[in-house]
Amino acid sequence: MSSLDLIKNPSSVGDQSHPGGGWCIALSGVGTLLAAGLNGLSSKLSISPLLKMGVGGMLLGIVFVIAGAFAIFGTFNQFGIIVMLVLFVLAGLGAGMAFIPFQVMLQQRTPEALIGRVFGTVTSVTSTAALIGPVVGGYLVTTFGPQIAFIISGSLVALIGCVLLGFKSAILKRDGVDQSTEVLARNNIVLEEMK
Repeated sequence: MSSLDLIKNPSSVGDQSHPGGGWCIALSGVGTLLAAGLNGLSSKLSISPLLKMGVGGMLLGIVFVIAGAFAIFGTFNQFGIIVMLVLFVLAGLGAGMAFIPFQVMLQQRTPEALIGRVFGTVTSVTSTAALIGPVVGGYLVTTFGPQIAFIISGSLVALIGCVLLGFKSAILKRDGVDQSTEVLARNNIVLEEMK
């Protein structure tokens, strides 16, 4: 089943006659691996983790909006399948750009004595969101249909990415951190430890 079919007709989930769903999931994994490499490269270039998270969130949201719109208006031929596969690579890239810097920043900026509490809290919040997400998603799909649900949820994710980018400077100023010098100092510490 192609992901276009899944978005257009969610009742086709059990249909295994088309392997497109597996390809889409695999390609989103490829996108996430690309994000891991880009995150490593961008850390060497002193790019702020908040910038990466905001851009990643926006990219992920925009891909969901495009996928929903494409399921409504797109053509379902070879070109449509290729577009959807590329979108899944971009979705994985956006997810990786949002989630990887968050985890790295959490580990680097949390005092050692508080790591257990902080990670416990983050895991609890993430688990709660994982429980609430399907309920809200189910409501959106039941009320508006799967295509519009993708457009609404993608718009909200992109909006959250924009808000993070809008408040990035204020967050860094409040923390009293010059992100570029922090990254450079951290890289020097790592290099010294490797010697």
